[in-house]
Amino acid sequence: MLTAVPSHLFSAKNGRVDSEDRRSRHCPYLDTINSFSPFPTGRGLKSHAYIHSVQFSHHVFLNLHTLKFYCLPDNYEIIDSSLEDITYVLKPTFTKQQIANLDKQAKLSRAYD
Repeated sequence: MLTAVPSHLFSAKNGRVDSEDRRSRHCPYLDTINSFSPFPTGRGLKSHAYIHSVQFSHHVFLNLHTLKFYCLPDNYEIIDSSLEDITYVLKPTFTKQQIANLDKQAKLSRAYD
């Protein structure tokens, strides 16, 4: 499959495509995240997520399979440590010791929903 490569990713010096889009680490839309809504489609030009990003100015999307964040409609991956808490909540990891202690601790918690 052939894909158009934006000119800012193409290095005239060596004629190669940079492996990481510079925008990945400086996404201007991170502070706009305030809710999650599932979209069961990809990031292509005709996908529901792409159209939604243009129509409603919602730019940050999460692939629930890979747990990678993307900025649409520009279609670059967002790499930012501030998003790690979101991926942890979606797919928490526990040590064997933490699992063994689950029934031994009486810690009250509250759900926000």
